[in-house]
Amino acid sequence: MLALKLAEATVAGEVLGEHPVMLLDDVLSELDDARQTYLLTRIEDKQTFVTTCDSAAFARTNGKLVFVEGGRVREA
Repeated sequence: MLALKLAEATVAGEVLGEHPVMLLDDVLSELDDARQTYLLTRIEDKQTFVTTCDSAAFARTNGKLVFVEGGRVREA
């Protein structure tokens, strides 16, 4: 399903001239390390919100991290 969503976003970007914002809820927990890295490198230049309970995977990216803890939002 994730591959279909990425392909759909790519086609939408080609047709519309800009890549859509993607919302990926806890997808990293379902992927092994290699596939996490693959996904995170494919979305680097696109506006994407990825939620997770384990932020360690984001150490491999240069994206902006925002944490929500106890109802408070903070940037890392």
